[in-house]
Amino acid sequence: GRGGWPDPADIDRLVFCDSYNEVLKTKEVDAVFISLPTSKRHKWCVAAAQMHKHVLVEKPLAAEWSEAVEIRDICAREDVALMDASTFCHHARTKQMLEQCAAERSFGEVRRVECAVTLNGTQDFLRGCGGKDAAAADPLGCLGELGWSACRAGLMLYCDRPHSCRAYFADSNDEGLPLDVSGVCFFGPDGTKPLHFHCSYVHPFQQKLTVLGDNKIVTCDDFLYPKNKADATFSVEAFPPCAVSPLIDLDSVVVSTSNETHVFNAPCQRKEMLDLFADLALSAPGDDLQAHKHGYEDRDTFRRIVADEAVHTQALVTTLVESLRSDGALLECPQLSEAPSAFDEERASKRSRFD
Repeated sequence: GRGGWPDPADIDRLVFCDSYNEVLKTKEVDAVFISLPTSKRHKWCVAAAQMHKHVLVEKPLAAEWSEAVEIRDICAREDVALMDASTFCHHARTKQMLEQCAAERSFGEVRRVECAVTLNGTQDFLRGCGGKDAAAADPLGCLGELGWSACRAGLMLYCDRPHSCRAYFADSNDEGLPLDVSGVCFFGPDGTKPLHFHCSYVHPFQQKLTVLGDNKIVTCDDFLYPKNKADATFSVEAFPPCAVSPLIDLDSVVVSTSNETHVFNAPCQRKEMLDLFADLALSAPGDDLQAHKHGYEDRDTFRRIVADEAVHTQALVTTLVESLRSDGALLECPQLSEAPSAFDEERASKRSRFD
């Protein structure tokens, strides 16, 4: 409608429900967005999938790794799409940053990723996190919301399986809910690709991502939510390839060149996310057109990879929480061994919808 308001005819077609169960039983509903407290997401994601509704779920996907895997498996069995609502992944700037880091000849290999996602919560917010009910409803604390974004950034940049991770408390509340956490996640079969991160509810707002390659450094100071929607930027610092070391002598270093990349008037990242979810949901069995549009081989692969991205991120976040409970021990991440993952070459087997 005009000015962003729906047309009167569309309002007349709205269906109002008195309960979540009624929503899931409504035939006119094809998909649901689940943003309930973390502890309730597993129950309602499973219920939605069993009622043949496509599922878009707020991050984190679930409170536990096992719950996330069950959600994924049931969505696959019922032939419905599953995606988490990590919006920054869908911004045009993010895609350009990934292309920059994937240019092996100019960028080299990604050697290290650093990420800081912090938000200075109000006293009312912090008090709301302090009760037993709040801790039970959202047991992952700052790792569930802020740490999730850092972990997803590492997955996207390394494009490899999570291997292991460790985390350290800087601050928590009386219920043990993480409020300020630093840690490191390792990726790849040998665990040699590090993501160093800091996430916190007690520090001023920052959303910084730095990617170090062999020849270049990519930096973005607002990778989650662009400060200027009309002009989203990131910087690329390059070093002379002939220099074995940047040190010339004790007083001099090789001067690098720094360029700022601008992405003008990019579509809203939330809209882009919803468009991709719609393509996931609207693809019928055997219809690979939407998958090809997004660069995937077929519909099933498209759905599987998007769902597995959420489950791999959950693996990292869950393991980080376990590390906190184990005094910062380095722990291995659980793996999706029962089915091909987002990083396997093998295609998922064809599935038909259960009716």
